[in-house]
Amino acid sequence: YNVYFASSSLGFNKKQVGQAAAGTNELEIEPDFVQGTRLYLLVNIQSAIDEATGNAAIGVFDSVATVSSVDFLDLDLDLQELGGDVTWDPPTDVSQVKHYVLYLAYAVDGVTPLEVNASNVSRIYEATYAVGTNLGSFPADTALDDWKYVLVYTKSRLFEQSTPAGIEISDIIRNVTDVSFTDLDLDTNEFGGMVTWEE
Repeated sequence: YNVYFASSSLGFNKKQVGQAAAGTNELEIEPDFVQGTRLYLLVNIQSAIDEATGNAAIGVFDSVATVSSVDFLDLDLDLQELGGDVTWDPPTDVSQVKHYVLYLAYAVDGVTPLEVNASNVSRIYEATYAVGTNLGSFPADTALDDWKYVLVYTKSRLFEQSTPAGIEISDIIRNVTDVSFTDLDLDTNEFGGMVTWEE
């Protein structure tokens, strides 16, 4: 069997996406196939010498599901550490979405590695959440390192989307300085008085 995407049910502008051996009746098409104007899927029978001219064809629908309104507020107040909840609005159509996957990344596209990163890693996995959950989290003291973005990907039964939604990380730092205390309790081993500090 030869499997194609084409611009018409008659096979115009067809591009082969795979072959399946005789006796099978399925073929998994790898993700990220750029269909362009090819809105039909064709399956033809192939013999040892020729391909049948009658196409079995169906129109295909491009499933698109991306979250929106990603938000993250860093509640870990230490430098180079983060922690807190990530929220997002679900895609309009979640019929093909099974999970949301949370990452830290160097770039908003999730694939561009940091140039000085010797391991050439572009993102690190954090957690997976079931559809119906629009809230994820980073535990306190999560190392920020050089990560710049929180990304949320949708994932179907088979594949994770290649274009995520995300938000740039703002590492919130709060420190207390100039702590002062004068003990006004005049008894041994007892303290009492006013503590002051600057923020």
